[in-house]
Amino acid sequence: MKRICPSCGKEVEKLYDGLCYDCYLKINKKEEKREKVYICKYCGRVKYHNKWYNNFDIDNFEYEYTICPRCKGLNRKANLILQIRGYNKNIEDEILKIAKKNKDIIKKVDEINEKDIDIYLYVGKNRVKDYYNILKKYGEVKLSKKLFGYDKEKGNRKYIVTILLRNDEDA
Repeated sequence: MKRICPSCGKEVEKLYDGLCYDCYLKINKKEEKREKVYICKYCGRVKYHNKWYNNFDIDNFEYEYTICPRCKGLNRKANLILQIRGYNKNIEDEILKIAKKNKDIIKKVDEINEKDIDIYLYVGKNRVKDYYNILKKYGEVKLSKKLFGYDKEKGNRKYIVTILLRNDEDA
């Protein structure tokens, strides 16, 4: 038995909530909900499903600007200084490899002279030990801490750690 749609007058076999299929879709059309992504306002990286991507097409997404963890780290002060006296390219390569693996941020590298170099890093809480152990393989190592601030939220003191390496080959 054919029925008539009250909205458009079309004869159809089946009605959906009293309307033909086309009229039903027009009335009950749900808006497509667009997913939200976050874009770093400094480097342009995109956060999608809690992961940061360098190359990401945002055409079909709603977006909001934020700051990625990497750029937040760039705004922080270096909390580890590696002073290498008696410069050796192997040491620098190993430090850069560990920094990349741990996703630590190298703030700057100062070459004081041909054989002396200072590397300023922002590292995670428990990573100082990694760098200390690396430098220990190459010669005499001294570690010192300098208080530079206080974290009011956590109630912790903030230190800048300096690790000095006097390379045996330099002596």
